[in-house]
This record gives sequence, structure tokens and C-alpha cells, in this order.
Amino acid sequence: MRVSIVIAHYNGKNLLDTCLSSLLPQVDDPSSVIVVDNGSVDGSPQHIKKNWPMVTGLFMGRNTGFTGANNAGSSLTGSDFVLLLNNDTRVAPGWLENLLKPFEDPSVAAVTSSMRRMGEPGTMDSAGGSLDNLGYTFDLGRGEPAARWNTPNEVIAPCGGAMALRRSALEDGKTVFWNTLFLYNEDSDLGLRLWKNGYRVVYCPDAVVEHAMSATAGEASPAKVFYCTRNRILVLRRHLGNDFRLIAGILASWEVMSLGFMLSRGQVQRFRFSLSGFREAYSMRIKPYGDSETARKLFARFMKPTVGTALRRRAGSMMYRRISL
Repeated sequence: MRVSIVIAHYNGKNLLDTCLSSLLPQVDDPSSVIVVDNGSVDGSPQHIKKNWPMVTGLFMGRNTGFTGANNAGSSLTGSDFVLLLNNDTRVAPGWLENLLKPFEDPSVAAVTSSMRRMGEPGTMDSAGGSLDNLGYTFDLGRGEPAARWNTPNEVIAPCGGAMALRRSALEDGKTVFWNTLFLYNEDSDLGLRLWKNGYRVVYCPDAVVEHAMSATAGEASPAKVFYCTRNRILVLRRHLGNDFRLIAGILASWEVMSLGFMLSRGQVQRFRFSLSGFREAYSMRIKPYGDSETARKLFARFMKPTVGTALRRRAGSMMYRRISL
């Protein structure tokens, strides 16, 4: 079983030290660990070459996004399995071995880790990705006691921050993510592609990794606001295809109301970047992926009820009813 581990890295060289120090003792061949530097400006390339010469460094020279970095790292090898790991993580002993065990079942294409809060291993950060009825992505189990998430189960998407992937399940054997997305929601698209192609995505509670959430991108940076807004809609458009028309009106109405709420709260910068993402999501020309009927069945099965205000819950319920027709 040949394995390669791709770590997308952009600044935060101290984060990388913590990650690699915990990972390398579990790896037979350190060169199978590929650190993809996305044009860091904090001296990371020099730091990697000097302090981690045993790993494979891939220096992009510019920021190619989370999608571009992981795709480049995956394309560098022909391993049977590709593992993705954030630079702001610390893996627990046995993480690598446990993460690979579910692949004994040939129907499993991706395995997502039991991600815990950095420094709080008893508290969950992610048990895999999910979607609510408005298409917003979120991590299952976040903030809950890890003891509640000790059973393997199927999820709609792996968390790109600590996951393993069967290379043969990829359409071209090398491209992990839809590069158009650049940053955020890429793992949701991946999960939908895998399920549409007849594979399964599972959560492995024994593959434990601690994660310092948003340590690189920032909790609510302009980039995160833009890409989360844009990519959420792009993923829905891509997988629902012509059936996106069933929810387009509801979704647009909800976005307009959300923008109005931001302005009423004086969140001018958030408004600007959300509006930009919203406009681009509807104006971009994209090619649908797979059939819409399978997508609607997957959404109906895995989508979770929308929470929040009564208006938000109502919009989510309306969208769910349309998708589930």
C-alpha cells in the first residue's frame, strides 16, 4: 500500500513544525510527505529546506489556493492513497494507521479523521463535513464532547484538513479538488463527486488529529467571506445542474435578505465581499457534474435542518422541499 501525504502550506512555519514533528514518526518514508508552499512570505521555503530536508518540498512561488496546492501535491506521486493534512494540525499516535483501515472495504473512497480542538482533545472540531438546507457547509460535531463521536458512520464529505483518499476514485487519478473553488467548500464538492460515482465517504473515530481552526486563513477574513459565499452556490449549481432552477429564487431571496441584514448591522466590509461572491456565483459559466437526480437524493439524505432565526429556518425548509420533490 503506497501512501503520500500532502500538506498545503501558506505562512505559519511554526505551525508546520508542530505538524511535521507529530507526523514523521508514523511515516516509513519521509519523502512521501509533500509540503506544498503556496508562496509564503514569512521565510517558510528557507525554513523547510533547512529544518525539514527529509520531506519533499514543492514551492509554488505564488498562492494557488487550497485546491491548487493539494492538486499539485497529489499530481507529484502515483501512490495508491493520498492523504491531505492541514499545516495547523497535530496528529495523535496511530493516526495514519487508523485512517487507512476503512479502505479494506473497496466501496470506501475517502476517510475523514476525528478532528479535535488544538489543546482540547476531548472536544470535537470535525467529524466530517455536512450541509444544511440552505447549502451552508459546517463540521459535524464541532464543540461537542468527543465521546459522542466514537462510532464510524457515513458522511456526505470528508474534511479536507485531515483525510485520506483512494486515488483510483479520482476521475483522472490525480486531481483531488475542483480548482475553480480555490479555497473553501472544495471538500463538499469532492464528497458529492465520490458519492455520485458510486463510492462511500466515512468517518473514522480512531484517527485522531488536533486542529487549530482557521489559524492560516483567519476566522472571518475577507477572502473567507467571499469564497464561502461564492463557492456554496457554485457547488449547488454544479451538482444540481438544470434542477438548480428549483431553488434559485429562494436562494437569491435569502442572499438579498442576508445582505440587507449585514448593512443594518454596519458590516460594510462583509457586505461588500459577500455581494461580490454572490454576483460571481451566478455569473460564472460552469459545467454540471453528473446527474441532478442523484444529487437531489444525496442532499435529501444528508442535508441537516437549518438553524438560526425563524426566517432562516423557513428559507431552509422551502429549499429542502424543492430539492426533495
